[in-house]
Amino acid sequence: MNERVDPLWSALALLIAAAAMAGISLITGAGLIHVSTTLNKPAPVVLLVLVLLPTVALATFSSPRIAVAAVFAAFIAGPSPTKAAIFFFAALVVLSRIAVGKTPIAWSPTLWWAVALFSWTIFALGSSIEPVLATKSVAVLFAGILFATVVLAACRTMNDVRWILGAFVVLSTILVAKALTHAGQLQAIGAGTQVNNRLQGDFGSPNQLGSFCDLGAFVAVGLAFGARSRLARFAATLAFGILLTGLTFSLSRGAWIGAVLALVYLLFALREARAVAIAIGVPMIVVAWLIGSFAPGNTQIQVITKRVGALTFASPYDDRRQIWAEAIREMKAKPWLGYGPGDFPVSSLRTGSDTSSVYALHAHNLWLTWGAETGIPAVAIIVGLTAAVGFAARRATRGANNRGDREDRAIVVGVTAALITVLGQGLVDYTLRNVVIFTALWGLIGALLVARREAYHVLETPESAEPVRAPHRILEQTRAGLIPRARVEHVAETNGDPHGDYDPRDLPEKHDERLERRLAEQSEALQARRSRLRQLRDALTEREREIEGRDQTLARQAAEVERERGRHEEIAARLTEVEAREASVTQRERQLAERAERLDSRVRDLAARVRELDARAADRPEP
Repeated sequence: MNERVDPLWSALALLIAAAAMAGISLITGAGLIHVSTTLNKPAPVVLLVLVLLPTVALATFSSPRIAVAAVFAAFIAGPSPTKAAIFFFAALVVLSRIAVGKTPIAWSPTLWWAVALFSWTIFALGSSIEPVLATKSVAVLFAGILFATVVLAACRTMNDVRWILGAFVVLSTILVAKALTHAGQLQAIGAGTQVNNRLQGDFGSPNQLGSFCDLGAFVAVGLAFGARSRLARFAATLAFGILLTGLTFSLSRGAWIGAVLALVYLLFALREARAVAIAIGVPMIVVAWLIGSFAPGNTQIQVITKRVGALTFASPYDDRRQIWAEAIREMKAKPWLGYGPGDFPVSSLRTGSDTSSVYALHAHNLWLTWGAETGIPAVAIIVGLTAAVGFAARRATRGANNRGDREDRAIVVGVTAALITVLGQGLVDYTLRNVVIFTALWGLIGALLVARREAYHVLETPESAEPVRAPHRILEQTRAGLIPRARVEHVAETNGDPHGDYDPRDLPEKHDERLERRLAEQSEALQARRSRLRQLRDALTEREREIEGRDQTLARQAAEVERERGRHEEIAARLTEVEAREASVTQRERQLAERAERLDSRVRDLAARVRELDARAADRPEP
């Protein structure tokens, strides 16, 4: 899908860039002052930002995907820097696109659902009972949607998607590893329905940490199955192990539910995942059972075991049923606009509410929270957005299959599984108040929409040949070690090395020769295909001429048939006329015969009269 290029944007680039840079400078200065004041360490922070920010900003113009990685890096600093990074780097991406004559943003039809949700949220602001809190929620929603468009604009190919997802997994692993360093001794209460000292890290609650681990873990799974080198596969697997550990020690049952649903989807959608689950999953379960059996004194293991056993039991301390009832009551009271975006903590404490004695930040359910805050139409829009993202994932998966790229398919499946975890946890919890998790969610949606866009770019391949890659991409990926070993062994076999010992990474001086030979073979195959297509075209042209000749012959025959039919009709008309005349003659003859009979009868009568007169004359006496 080619993007529209308008020369007018190039002409206006200088003026827009000047105005934007002025605004960015003002916002950056205010942000530095805010961060410095908050951290109470102004000198190191300001120095670090002043050194890194211009470098990253300049790099964004040459490679826009760096802007996405920079936003992910802002997760380490917290929610406020993350929001500032979104707007700052979004402006840089827009300017970089305008500078080369492209439209300011890239778009996908799926995002119209996001626009509808944002528009309805703006409309629901009028019914908010806490305007400041509602305005902040709307701003966060806008930032999330904006980040999705930034990802869509910054990523031109699936390689860019792979790169930003790798950056996301790296930053997620850093955050979770940092949280693991502060893990405390777990203490179970009420048969595991409540646990003290749960792993939380820099997030607002352990459930938020579990949700973030879900997103990072399944993206890491997709990268592990879709890696194009052993090193990348090992790094993704290691990151998955760290993120899975964080998910386990967060003891978030909602996050576990989301992970189970995502795992079921992953096993159904990815054949490689089923093979790994059989080869590794069963032994891991056995090892975990042995550890639990032979280490009964380990408190951590006991608490985790109790927490898993309490997965289907409600905690008597969280008042979920009461909170759900309050959310339903609010939806019935204001079904269209709700009590305002982000205002459930306030509305649930009002006099007459079912949770006036319980402080609830949310309704412990994704759809009930949005329904109570922005009305039932917002819930319907979210359902539509979910379905649209699902269809986008399906289209992206089919596009990868059509390209014959199983690695890209694994990436798409991993991102889709990560998004499924949000729906699964959304059944019993709501963690999207956290700006970092909300931004990560929209970033993954943007990556999935890039994969959907790439589904329409399917290169045609010669018969009995591998999928054709662009020459510069083959050279770059081979030098970087991104082409898998199986592909290298196939190249070795086709170049006379039956043992498959050839490895471009070990013999860099032969890269160009081997690649040029491979490209020459593909070029010859394409030329042969073009020759066959020309022959087919000539044959089709000759066939068309033959068909045209036959059409003319048939037209002449049809004309002759028409003339013959006209003659037959004329003869038939004449025969009808002759038959009519014959009938008339026959009737005349019959009339003449009847007249002759009457004449004969008359003659007989006259003869009889004559004889009678003669007889009378003979009998008369003579005088």
